[in-house]
Amino acid sequence: MAKWSMVIEYVRLFRNGFRPSEPVSELCRGSAPSSSDIAYTQTRFIQSIMAPDVRTNAGYGVEADLEEWRIISLHHVDLSYNLACLERGPEDSVVAHVTATTLVTANMLRRALPRHVTDEKRDEWAAISAKLVGQKLEVSTTLYFGWDREISRFISTSYESDMLTPLVRLLGSLEYASCALSSPLNVHHWSSNQCH
Repeated sequence: MAKWSMVIEYVRLFRNGFRPSEPVSELCRGSAPSSSDIAYTQTRFIQSIMAPDVRTNAGYGVEADLEEWRIISLHHVDLSYNLACLERGPEDSVVAHVTATTLVTANMLRRALPRHVTDEKRDEWAAISAKLVGQKLEVSTTLYFGWDREISRFISTSYESDMLTPLVRLLGSLEYASCALSSPLNVHHWSSNQCH
């Protein structure tokens, strides 16, 4: 399979996130359920296209990549990725531009927003939450896939998401958007070290 096809299939397989019923470590070891399970298919696909020590936003290895997908999917029940275009990146890499869409729910905000909000910030968080709940958040995201010709696998994968633009649009203020981005609501705060 050509690297371009691999990226297209990656986006297709993960278009609605990653929601395993088994621990990611078990899926990666191959001791998990049958091949009819989508998480099993996603795991085997990732293992077939990425180097075992692939560098990701969440650290190193296929397991770190899948764990980050699991956490993002946990926060976004109604997640959808749509591929806009692919382009050649530097040094034989592939760049995918996608639109990630999610519905902001009260449960999502409860998980993401600070538990111990000071009294002076409580009204601000209440206003932010009221404006976000029930809204569709469309986030332009760029995925980068670093390719190694010698092993015919990806050796790095990372993403950058522009959450500021849609948050300003939904919240109506740069101040509120900035406040939301400095909280765990920002996708870049979701890693296996911070959320469970």
